[in-house]
Amino acid sequence: MFLKVDPWAFDNIGVLDRNTIIKKGYILQQADGTAWMGMFATYMLEMALEIAQYDDTFQDVALKYFEQYTLIAESLNTDGLWDEEQNFFYDVIKYPDGKQVPVKVRSIIGLTSIFSALYLPENVLNKLEQFKHGIDWFRKFCEERGLYIAVIQKEGKEQSDMLISLIYLENCKNS
Repeated sequence: MFLKVDPWAFDNIGVLDRNTIIKKGYILQQADGTAWMGMFATYMLEMALEIAQYDDTFQDVALKYFEQYTLIAESLNTDGLWDEEQNFFYDVIKYPDGKQVPVKVRSIIGLTSIFSALYLPENVLNKLEQFKHGIDWFRKFCEERGLYIAVIQKEGKEQSDMLISLIYLENCKNS
């Protein structure tokens, strides 16, 4: 006996029936879908960091997942999913002519980005010099280009614990 699997079954928190509402040429950009990909990258990063403490070759793998995480965060924070006035993430419908309309329904969709955060204690970072160097380089790279910086550190401290987050620190404070 085979089970029929609905391809949308794994993403069942949306407020729209994508099979009937979204017309051809329109795109539903999903805040939760982007956040779940960030969560996946977080899990992969965390596993790579754990292994890297015993096998240095995994520091490159960890850095690759950190870079992917940062690019996911950049997408989440720059593609119109964050509403500055309401301090909340919403899905957005993109029209063929480029117009974007947020689906302003407060639901778990807007909160899923909170799930994807990773705390990195200083003692772990000190064991992973190559990874730490890569994060520092990537942070400077993002700062120079005005891109999203996924690493949050205590202000004024070069050496400290780190928090990696999909959400801008300022957005967390305002919510």
